[in-house]
Amino acid sequence: MAEQQSFFGRGKWQNPEMERQKSYGPRRFWLPVDDGSGKGKTKVIFLDGAEGDMFFLFEHQVKLGESWQNWWPCMQNWNEPCELCDVGDDPNYLAMLSVMTTYQNRKQEWVATRQLFPMKQQTYKVIQDLAAARGGDITRWVVRIARVGERSANVGSAFDFERKIPDHETLCREVAPLLGWIGQQQLRPGQKRWTVEDYCKPFDYVEAFQKPDPKELIRVARRLRYSPITRGGEAPAGGGPRGEDIPF
Repeated sequence: MAEQQSFFGRGKWQNPEMERQKSYGPRRFWLPVDDGSGKGKTKVIFLDGAEGDMFFLFEHQVKLGESWQNWWPCMQNWNEPCELCDVGDDPNYLAMLSVMTTYQNRKQEWVATRQLFPMKQQTYKVIQDLAAARGGDITRWVVRIARVGERSANVGSAFDFERKIPDHETLCREVAPLLGWIGQQQLRPGQKRWTVEDYCKPFDYVEAFQKPDPKELIRVARRLRYSPITRGGEAPAGGGPRGEDIPF
């Protein structure tokens, strides 16, 4: 895919072990609509954010059963025919960044997790303008995000930039207390254990979004062919932590 770097942007970090979502790629950042309870607000730390860091691709999101958590890169990224396009599912054109966010586990302990930050055109333009006001780079900025209104972007619509963490070493030191789970990973054969230093780097997007298996796309296309195409899906409800409680 080296010949398409100008189209895709540039990934930074080789990471073969991905946090897999239900179908394709690492976990994705998402907020519910703010209903006044605070669940539609949270904080993130952007792990990359210069113009050259963004990764662009065409991607399908389809509803299978009751779930919208089904994503596949469109084959037109590789200039090849796409089975999902052929059955009428139009791909989204997205820009990707990486963020660190938090949640509370079953023990009510705060845990940090790295997620994709997918942006459609409107959010991309907002982030571009916010980055331009900060020297063209939002890497390591701590940002309070809120999602206001049913029609607002899934990743939020209001961005309050609180502070910039000065360097990667300081970022790792701040987040390390929330990454205790790294030392407790149950590794699969051949899987390497993460370090805090590596986990606090952005995803390698080229590694994360490899060409799908054509047989898999054919199977999905067959399911879509006999069901209505629905657009504008959401991630499942549940939401993030209240914005005022975030530990960083």
